[in-house]
Amino acid sequence: MKLALLNQRDRQQSILKIYVPNEHDSALQRPGETMNAPHGFAMFVTLTEFNQRFSEFVAGDEMFVGAEVIPVD
Repeated sequence: MKLALLNQRDRQQSILKIYVPNEHDSALQRPGETMNAPHGFAMFVTLTEFNQRFSEFVAGDEMFVGAEVIPVD
């Protein structure tokens, strides 16, 4: 899975994180309890970094987030 916070001034400066799941991860199995353990990104972007670069990510009250989910065989 890819998750991106797109920089509206310079796409090369966007924040991009990639998560590659382990097929044996218990979080990806059929739930045995009320819910599975969480998995993914522990911290995508800190609030401090987002606030420091706010004008790069938000323009005209718009913010763009990209996500790509790749199915695992």
